[in-house]
Amino acid sequence: MSYRALKLQVAAAERRVEAHLQGAGDQTRAIGTTLKQSYTPSRLLLAGFVGGVLTGWLQPLRHAGALTSLLRLATGLQPPLAVVASWLAAVPRAPTAHGADAGAARQQRPG
Repeated sequence: MSYRALKLQVAAAERRVEAHLQGAGDQTRAIGTTLKQSYTPSRLLLAGFVGGVLTGWLQPLRHAGALTSLLRLATGLQPPLAVVASWLAAVPRAPTAHGADAGAARQQRPG
């Protein structure tokens, strides 16, 4: 066999290997996409199962009587929090380096 014929066979084999590698990469990406799409329902079922177990274990309806007192507490906290928010809004803030630079730039600009 001549050197030229051997070189052509090697080049053809390299092209076949390259095509197979590209096909394998495409198949790997397709498998990954299919796997992601297929485990989404499993995650939903698992989350529902865990939620059901927790709901059964905690028995929230048995403790629902405390919900009214928690609602009264939450509505009772609103007025004091509003007063604190207004006090905090009235407190002057110390200028930061960034804020001082912006204020100086505004004063230097004619306008």
